[in-house]
Amino acid sequence: MPSLIQKITISGEELPLINIPSASFHESGDLYKPELVLNLADRSSLIDLIGLKYGSTVSVILSELISDNLQEEIEFKVQSIVPTKNEDIKIVNCMESNIFDAMQKQPKGIYFNKESVSHILRQLFPKVKHFDIDQFPILGDFHIPSGSQINKEIQDQLCRQYAAMCWISRNKLYFKSITGLFDRVPIATYTNNRSNDNAYQVVKIYPVENKNKERQILSEYHGYHHELGYIKGGKIGYPKMVTSFDNKIILDNLAIGSKTALDFDAPGSGLIQPCKMINFQWISNNPEMPINESLPSKALVTQQNHWIEGETHKMRLGMSAIIQ
Repeated sequence: MPSLIQKITISGEELPLINIPSASFHESGDLYKPELVLNLADRSSLIDLIGLKYGSTVSVILSELISDNLQEEIEFKVQSIVPTKNEDIKIVNCMESNIFDAMQKQPKGIYFNKESVSHILRQLFPKVKHFDIDQFPILGDFHIPSGSQINKEIQDQLCRQYAAMCWISRNKLYFKSITGLFDRVPIATYTNNRSNDNAYQVVKIYPVENKNKERQILSEYHGYHHELGYIKGGKIGYPKMVTSFDNKIILDNLAIGSKTALDFDAPGSGLIQPCKMINFQWISNNPEMPINESLPSKALVTQQNHWIEGETHKMRLGMSAIIQ
């Protein structure tokens, strides 16, 4: 049976793949993944024998086999081990090791004053070897309070201040401008048109909810500068929100974000990675309006799940549209 996993090592010991009847691999355009979910056959108390526990290192070689689009060795750490109704099967949830470390509560505060985002991220992720970080025209102040999590504070603070997305995918950390991401050239086309052999097929579409995401983002933001006095930015004329920022660029950035635009199943492809742009072609059943314009014509990948079902590599994609 084909598998996403070609080799797995737990705490330095290679585990026979027969002990992993199924697995799924999850990526996202934020710092809450990559994640690996293993269904582990725990016959003869294998978990106890190999000493698998919270924080154990799990090194995995992922491969698509039919192409080289997904060919990567990634280190994870065990986040939880969950029993199932079948006593011989345990679900082992693993988080990419840098994300796992960033999710730990900090014993003391961390402070950065007027530092570049590149410097901040390289200090906070010392084990990451590869970075892809945009240049930004501001030096930011960044404070991680004692007891908080690095990944959450980056999402809540840095990403908002810089109007950026930050994520780790296949051993590289990215910090990229949202507007730049949505200007990317699409890497593929997906369609519901079964007769189009030049595009990937959309198998099933799920409903999406944004819960007034625009209202949370689109505001007129106010701050105070010690020389200029009161300043404002963002969406002028929208509901006002007072902040502690003294930089108009940051105030403008606060009004830029993203929202879920599409959620669908498709045949699996290692080509698709977080924050890649995709084109869509939607065919309607109405001959007078053959193109369905109610669905987005292009969107950004922000969630993706890979798994093997039977003999088939499958995938679920969450797509986003820009808010600005």
